[in-house]
Amino acid sequence: MSRLLMLGLAMAILWTCPTPAAAEDSVLTLRDALSRALASNPDVHAARLRLEGARAWAEGAGALPNPELRLSGTSGDAGEDSNALIQRLEIAGQPGLRGRQARAEAQARQHELEQVCREVVRRTGAAYYGSWEASRRRDVAEERLRLAEELEKSSLRRLELGDISRNEHLRIELETARAQAGLAEAGGEEGAARVRLNLLLGREAGAALTLPEDPGSPTDGPGPEPGTEILEERLLARPDLEALRARARAASLEAELAGRAGAPDLEFSAYRSRLFSRGTEQGIQLSLVVPLWDWGTLGAAESRLRREAEASRADLEAGVLRARSESESDRQLLLAARARLEVLAGQLERFRKLSEMARRGYEAGLLSFVEVLDTQQAFRQALLDHLSAQATWHLARLDLHLSSGGGLSAEEIP
Repeated sequence: MSRLLMLGLAMAILWTCPTPAAAEDSVLTLRDALSRALASNPDVHAARLRLEGARAWAEGAGALPNPELRLSGTSGDAGEDSNALIQRLEIAGQPGLRGRQARAEAQARQHELEQVCREVVRRTGAAYYGSWEASRRRDVAEERLRLAEELEKSSLRRLELGDISRNEHLRIELETARAQAGLAEAGGEEGAARVRLNLLLGREAGAALTLPEDPGSPTDGPGPEPGTEILEERLLARPDLEALRARARAASLEAELAGRAGAPDLEFSAYRSRLFSRGTEQGIQLSLVVPLWDWGTLGAAESRLRREAEASRADLEAGVLRARSESESDRQLLLAARARLEVLAGQLERFRKLSEMARRGYEAGLLSFVEVLDTQQAFRQALLDHLSAQATWHLARLDLHLSSGGGLSAEEIP
């Protein structure tokens, strides 16, 4: 079974896109998002059409040259080949070379389709986790506003009791106003992120999205372990590298085909000087057609194509170097993202407790409002940093999976 058929079956079975009516109110998981994106993305559709065109060409590229029918109207004596059916036979292996070149081009298109799918998966994953982070940041902004309003109520009670000055209460009211402005800004960023994700999913820009509260911990689900060594065999089988290999084969075959442009051909013809008159000259003949010399065009074309073939092989070597660099870089970034997430997760609960203690201390008159605001700001920043670290971790894991040659089946996507 070809890799193209396997890819098609995987996309049909594992990436089946739910209908909008069924998924409108449900939680959109990453796999649901990737399914929608692959089903609706125009880049994938264009790559699939190019593949179909290349496969159609491969089916007929190795055929014989088309026969020719020559019909002539003459005045005077007609030549014996005035009317003829001619079939040219290429005897230097050109049909076989054309067929092999066309199949190599089709293989390149197949791998390019796979690579386009991977790029769509990467963009959709980035938009998905970006939208998730923006949504959670909006939640943090709402929590900030709630805490500011509670602090304002506490300050109002203390103002009525004469424990604080009106100036202090006004400064706390300003914090509430800043929290409201922060919520408006976070809502705008969340809306922009939602639009980007919806467009990638082929949905209306303003359609509602329901994302999971938590995309999962660093140990949940499948995915590459950042400390493990990247498998060379899997890395070299990346679709972009396979496409470069197929392109290099096709370029080499095209150069070889150009080198046979001056080879002799056989020509079979059945001729008749006049179609409907008696006493006409008629017969069949087999001719050897030998080009005498090349004025330079054929040689120049062959020279150009051979250098293009060498360049294609160099492109493959450069692609392998880029793939190794990219995958190793993604592995290091994943290690750093996991370390950062673990540190921030350990600090988050301590900041949460400090924030709650500071609020109670202010209500009891033990802490100033400046200390309370500083503590809440520290907790809020720790929470935002933790959200960013979560999104970065998941996206880094997806990046490493793709750059190291991982597959696109639902069981493999982290």
